[in-house]
Amino acid sequence: MNRPLQRSQLITLMSIALLSPIIRQMPTAMVRSGGSGAWVSALLALPPLLAMGALYCDLLRERDLAAALEFSFGKRLGGLLTGLITLWLIFYLGFVLRSGADRFVTTVYPRHSVWVFVGVLAAMVLVAQSGSLRQLGRLGQVAEPFLLLFFLLLPLLVLPQTDISLVKPEKGSLPGLLRGIFPVADTLCVAVFGGFLEGQTEEQPRWWGLLLPILSFTALIALLCISTVGVFGVELTGELYYPFFVLLRNMKLPGFLERVEAALVAQWLSADFILAALLLRICEGNLRRLGLWREKMWVRAGVCMALALLCAVLCADSSYSLLRVTESFVPRVNAVLVFGVVPLCWAIGKSKRSPFGDR
Repeated sequence: MNRPLQRSQLITLMSIALLSPIIRQMPTAMVRSGGSGAWVSALLALPPLLAMGALYCDLLRERDLAAALEFSFGKRLGGLLTGLITLWLIFYLGFVLRSGADRFVTTVYPRHSVWVFVGVLAAMVLVAQSGSLRQLGRLGQVAEPFLLLFFLLLPLLVLPQTDISLVKPEKGSLPGLLRGIFPVADTLCVAVFGGFLEGQTEEQPRWWGLLLPILSFTALIALLCISTVGVFGVELTGELYYPFFVLLRNMKLPGFLERVEAALVAQWLSADFILAALLLRICEGNLRRLGLWREKMWVRAGVCMALALLCAVLCADSSYSLLRVTESFVPRVNAVLVFGVVPLCWAIGKSKRSPFGDR
C-alpha cells in the first residue's frame, strides 16, 4: 500500500486544522461555563485529552479508522458507520466553509456577501484536492511555524495589559469549571477524524507524539481565556462573537503590527483552508472505500463539495442562527461520534484481540 504521508506531516496538518474550531469557539464557550476562571478548564481537560490520545493510538495501530470500524462492528455495520460519519463530515465541511466566510463578513468585510468567501474557499480546496496528500503536508509544514507562533505570541503580548483580578476563579465555581472541560475536549478531539487518513501514513501513531500538541493547544486556549477575560471581563467576553479579534483590533501593540487584523485574517484563512482540504480528502477517500465511483476521483470530490455547499446554504439563514449551530448542534454531534462511537469501537476491538495481541 502506498503511504505518502509522514507522521510529522499528519500531526502538522491536524494541528493547523484545529486552529479553525479554536478560533470559532474559544474562549467564549468556556467563559460562559467557567466564568472568570475559565482558563482552569483548559488545564482540567488535560487528563481526558491524554486518555483519548492513548485510545486513538491503540485503536489505530496498523489500520485506519474506517478499517477499525469494520474490524469492530463487522464489514456491513462498520461500512454503514463509515458512511454515516462521512455524511456528517460533508455537513461539517459545508459548515466550515460557511462559518469561516461569516467570520470574515462579521469582523472585517461587513459590506461583502458571505457567498463570495464561501465560493473562493471552496475553489481553493478543490484545487488542493488535485495535488497529493504529501504536498498538502509539505504546505502545512511551511505554514505551521508562522501560524502557531502568531497565535501564541499575540496572547503573550496582551498579557501585560490584563487585570489579573478578573481571571481569578470564583468561590463555588468548580461545577462551571468542570462543564468548561467539554468545549475544550470537544474542540480538540475533532482531530480524531484524522484517523481516516492513518492508512496513508508511513508510521503508526505513538502516544508520546501527541503529547506536545495536546499540551501546546491546552496552553494556547488557557492564554486566550486569560488575555480576553483579563481585559474585557466575563460578561463582555461571553457576549462577543470573536472576543480575541475585537481585543487585538482595539488594543495597541507597540512595535508589532500597525494593523494586526490583516495578519490575523490571513491566519484564519489558512486554518480554515487546511481543515476544509482535509475534510474533503477524507470524505472523497471514504466514498472510494465504500465502492462509489471507485476510479473517478473528481466525481467523488465534486459530489462531496456540491453536497457541502448545499449544507453551507441550508445550515443557517443568518449569522445568529449560525451561532446557534456552532454552540449546540455541531459540538453535540461531534461529541457523540468522538466520545461515543470511537471509544465503543476501541472497546469492541479490544475484546476481539487475543491475549497475544493478534487480530
